[in-house]
Amino acid sequence: MHSGSLTAAARLHRQRQHRHRRHTQASRSGYVRIALSEKGATDKIQFVHVDVMKGEHRLPAFVSKNPSASVPVLELDDGTFISECSAITEHIDHAFDGISLTGTTAKERAVIHMM
Repeated sequence: MHSGSLTAAARLHRQRQHRHRRHTQASRSGYVRIALSEKGATDKIQFVHVDVMKGEHRLPAFVSKNPSASVPVLELDDGTFISECSAITEHIDHAFDGISLTGTTAKERAVIHMM
C-alpha cells in the first residue's frame, strides 16, 4: 500500500489493536519494533511483556499461541498468531501504509529475504 491509498483492510488494521508478545531483551522483538516504527504504527500495537527468564514462554497459555514457545508473536484480532520475525514484518509491511519494508520487485524481495 502506498501512503494516502487506504483499502478497507488497512482501515480495519488501523482501527484495531494487535497484541505483540515480546521479551524485552530479545533482539528479534527489536526488529519488529523497528518495522512498526518505520510504518508509523507503534501506537497500533499493544505490547505484552513475556518474561523469558522466568519461563513464561513455556507456560501452556503461551505455548497454545506459539507451539515453538518463541518470541515475538503477533496476535491478530481474529485469533491468528504469527511468529517468526520475517512473517511478522511481512504482515506489518502489508497491513500499514508507508515505505515498503519487504521490497516491491522480485529482486528486492529476494535480496531482503537473504538478510
